[in-house]
Amino acid sequence: MDVQTSRWLIAVLDPRRVSSCCLWQSDPSFLLRMLDLREGRQFIFRSVTLWKSAILRVPTAAVRQDSLRLKDIVWLPSPEGRGFRADPFGVWHRGQLYVFVERLDLADGRGRIEVLTYSEDLDLLSIDLALQEPWHLSYPYVFRSGNDHWMLPEARGAGRLTLYRASSFPLGWRAELTIPMPNGAVDATPLFWKDKWWLFYCLRQGRSHRTDQLHIAFADKLVGPWQHHPLNPVRRGLSGCRPGGSPLIGDGYIDLPVQDASNGYGGALRRLRIKKLDEWRFEAEDYPWLHPPARFAPFNDGLHTLSSAGGVSLIDVKRVDRPVLARLLTGTVRRISKVRGVPAS
Repeated sequence: MDVQTSRWLIAVLDPRRVSSCCLWQSDPSFLLRMLDLREGRQFIFRSVTLWKSAILRVPTAAVRQDSLRLKDIVWLPSPEGRGFRADPFGVWHRGQLYVFVERLDLADGRGRIEVLTYSEDLDLLSIDLALQEPWHLSYPYVFRSGNDHWMLPEARGAGRLTLYRASSFPLGWRAELTIPMPNGAVDATPLFWKDKWWLFYCLRQGRSHRTDQLHIAFADKLVGPWQHHPLNPVRRGLSGCRPGGSPLIGDGYIDLPVQDASNGYGGALRRLRIKKLDEWRFEAEDYPWLHPPARFAPFNDGLHTLSSAGGVSLIDVKRVDRPVLARLLTGTVRRISKVRGVPAS
């Protein structure tokens, strides 16, 4: 395709979307490759979802909807090329904040775990690859137990859940043990509470791969052995089951961020307040918590992570770009209508 043709294609696309499209700005050859059906047919016929992560200068226990103010946001940089950074989890160590994220490359659809290092004043110091496997990795739940740092990333494509221990924090990780889970676990979230380790997770169900059932496992030690809760699945539904960040411990209860997928994947977060939890019982209620504010546009189509890191919180928000073919048609109709003087529908 020659340059003149590509310029025409850009012109008929919705100019607001094109000018703000991080894929086009960071990789000018993206449109040309996208129009090669062998590589980019999904971008022509399907919507593209992009995530953007951020540090929120508010402790998680104090986060409310009105806490999502731009003046309190430090955006993580978007990666070069075609991809995004999502599922942020952080830990402070020796005066620096280490933010672990899923770095997804849209070219191969495989996630890797990156770590972004920030100073005490939240100035970005470095970006490094922390962990990669032959399979997809995401949701890098990083936490400290005893004298060690641990990471429990989602790896459902591998069919197992692997707990990693830092051998040289933050870049050296070794697989410590495999937690037996049927068909892998989605967004597994550990918590130490009342002298036990608890693990909240979802399992993909059926051909639709719906994650609408919350399961729990528990153990006396982090390294197991783990037992499945007798009431599993303890909850069902698209609006309050899939974990979405760090649990908060209150006065006799646990607040677990859970995804609200009732209007689509990653649309918003709800607060699942767990009032009773032991080896035999589970009682909880869920409430609205966070949704992406309009001021975050164009990344105001969803929000599906809220995690805690000391005095700050970490979130991610998404934008959904319509298929290129739909934008081509929309742009063409607008221009024809403008020439004819007829309002476009």
